[in-house]
Amino acid sequence: MRIKEQLSRWSKDWGVRLAAVAGTLTTVIASNQDLLVGIIAFLPSGYARLLAAIGLGVAVFGVPTVTRLLQDKLTGNTDDKSTEAE
Repeated sequence: MRIKEQLSRWSKDWGVRLAAVAGTLTTVIASNQDLLVGIIAFLPSGYARLLAAIGLGVAVFGVPTVTRLLQDKLTGNTDDKSTEAE
């Protein structure tokens, strides 16, 4: 596979896009630590903060997982890498 074809395929892959967003967000927070303190202070206190943290954790795990499952379902990709070793 040529590099141009591979780059075209990667640009269509939602996982790559989500990783790019996560990488950009990490870079912004790492370059400006005061921003993270402001984001945390923006969250409500008490049980609402706990619920917000749980919701964020579910979103960080769930969005890429659901996106990948939907992408596989739409493309008809049912390859299971775990059974290739057998």
